[in-house]
Amino acid sequence: MELSKIRLTAAGIGLAGFIAVFGVGAAGAAPVMQVHDGTSVSTGTNPCGQTGTTMATYHLVFKVSPPDTTGIFHYLFNENGTVTFVPTAGLTFTGTFHEMNTANGPALTPGGTISFVETATGKLSDGTHASLQVHEHMTYTPDGTLTANFDNTGCVSG
Repeated sequence: MELSKIRLTAAGIGLAGFIAVFGVGAAGAAPVMQVHDGTSVSTGTNPCGQTGTTMATYHLVFKVSPPDTTGIFHYLFNENGTVTFVPTAGLTFTGTFHEMNTANGPALTPGGTISFVETATGKLSDGTHASLQVHEHMTYTPDGTLTANFDNTGCVSG
């Protein structure tokens, strides 16, 4: 759960950096960033509450649509690949994952919606099937007030 909040913050920072580098473009132009065969290694706590090291190989697409005629922008962050999580204690998880973040709202001002969905499925090192699903959604008013917030995390093995 905390990891998803960190990833949402990172997605927001990534969006700001992306806009700073590429701009939001002229009407009709939607800048797209793609990464093929990216790799990452990080340590921390996974959404199931285990600490350890995550290693991933991924493909991602990050797209920002410029504000439409009403001033609303849209962004999409879509990533999938393979992942291995080695906990400090317990069984190693190896599998595939898909992550998608979306946001819609007034361009560079408070308000709008943010959604985050991540799924992973695979096996533990003892051969047991395991899966993870995280879904978080937040809605903000134009003054920045949080009006809806939910976070569901499910970790299943067996």
